[in-house]
Amino acid sequence: MSCSITESIGLYAIRCSSMKSEQNANRSRGEYKLFRKRYGWIAAISIGLMISGCGNNASSTQSSGVYQGKAIEGIASVDWYNEEQFQTPPLEPTVTEKAMYVADLRYLYAIDTKTGNELWTHDVDGMISRPAVSSGTVSFIDNAGVHALNADSGELLWEHLYKKEVPYEARPAEAAASSNHVFIPEQLEDGRITLKALDIKTGKESWSYGDSVSLKISPFVAGDKLYLPFEGGVHTINEKSGKELDTIEHGSPVSSVAASNKLLIVSDLGGGVTAYDLKSKQAKWSYENDGFDMMNRPLITLLDNKVLLTEVKNGIAIMLDASNGKELWSKNIGNPSFTNMYGVAVTNSSVADNQVYYAMWDDQQKNGTARYSTLLSLDVDTGNVLWQYQESDFIEYAPILVDDGMIVVTKRGIKAYKDGPNVELYAENDKVSSAVDEIKTDNPMIAYEGTWNTPGSDELVVNLSFTDESRGIITYFVDGKEETTPFKYELQAKLDRVLLKIGSEERTTYLVPYETGTLGFTDNQHRYVLERSNNTK
Repeated sequence: MSCSITESIGLYAIRCSSMKSEQNANRSRGEYKLFRKRYGWIAAISIGLMISGCGNNASSTQSSGVYQGKAIEGIASVDWYNEEQFQTPPLEPTVTEKAMYVADLRYLYAIDTKTGNELWTHDVDGMISRPAVSSGTVSFIDNAGVHALNADSGELLWEHLYKKEVPYEARPAEAAASSNHVFIPEQLEDGRITLKALDIKTGKESWSYGDSVSLKISPFVAGDKLYLPFEGGVHTINEKSGKELDTIEHGSPVSSVAASNKLLIVSDLGGGVTAYDLKSKQAKWSYENDGFDMMNRPLITLLDNKVLLTEVKNGIAIMLDASNGKELWSKNIGNPSFTNMYGVAVTNSSVADNQVYYAMWDDQQKNGTARYSTLLSLDVDTGNVLWQYQESDFIEYAPILVDDGMIVVTKRGIKAYKDGPNVELYAENDKVSSAVDEIKTDNPMIAYEGTWNTPGSDELVVNLSFTDESRGIITYFVDGKEETTPFKYELQAKLDRVLLKIGSEERTTYLVPYETGTLGFTDNQHRYVLERSNNTK
């Protein structure tokens, strides 16, 4: 079982790669230390922010109760889909054999993986972390704190609330849990930041570790050990007691890790990948690729005898021999230009049996948008393409293997496919095309003007008015009152969106047309999908 990242296939030449000797790896770490010495606290702050934005998304799913079914032959047909459930685009899910746990900005849903029917829902406060599932408990982090639910019924078991709300940008992107504990980094009243282990059944604190851990990084859970990255290496912690067992010094900030019983693989700030023997704590091998750097660091998936590296922005997938770091194959599976529009070129990967799966933005239009997503299956041993399938909606996260099929999360909802000989569909993405066509008018701002609201509720109701080529007014309707604020704007036609800078603080908000009459409204804390209001405000 595993996870990774991807995009569109094969037209982009791989950048040169080379194995690095341990001498060269040590030289790189020395250069980093010299950088720290020269630039002092500025470097420390910048590096801290960069590490905090790069959790171990690829590997930590292995310790969060994710179920991964068997490899599939291809996609024969659509089994079921669920699009009516969600008020806003669904977030990254966690799946067990029985249920998918997925949230929008209002609820956490448990969805039956066989039928797509709702099993239960639970309120959430803003954008949540990816849920963790262990010992019959679903845990997640939102603005208010940590919450634990009965996985079968959705009943609240316990919650650990923060002293004050913590926005999504200042907490881990996914929850981490073992069979005994839920793990959270938390800032104390005196400013220290510690890793807390909360009893998975009661929520009571079992132990805490450290006073300067990252607020954004969850530990990697492997059996009875936790691996916690820090600025200069990785701490090994006993899962039950919280006692530090060991520290592997790496010499530069670690952005992601994966571990087995014998091997620890780390990716550092510069994009280098190093394997450490857990018994000797010595580096076994080091690998670098010109496609990896400070802004484009690979995620790690550790298989039985291989290491899969995926760099989502450039769309690069590389398979290494875990014993010596030798490159077995490399493939460009994504168009890097999609990163300007969507933040990444490819999704995370999933691995089942002898196949690696990705979902990719595909068929770039003149305005820079994708026309559809492509699901892709690669052979684990060779990297050869086994099959492709075009999906008219946009797939947001790694595909999920379930019994006799696959489930994907799209912008509009959830879709399940049946396993079978692959039927390649080239669907016309009419809704996206209509949105693009809508803004190709003499006055492109007409597509965005008017009153918009969250479907079926008044959670967010706004009126947008564009007064000239660079300014406008946004009116919020709250509890029967109107709050009017001026904004500056920029039509980013190549990205098919409008950038708003609202008020004197110039709060950044993006407007994106999804389909006729539907508008994406995203700021630093929230993401909404709004529809045109039929009411005159």
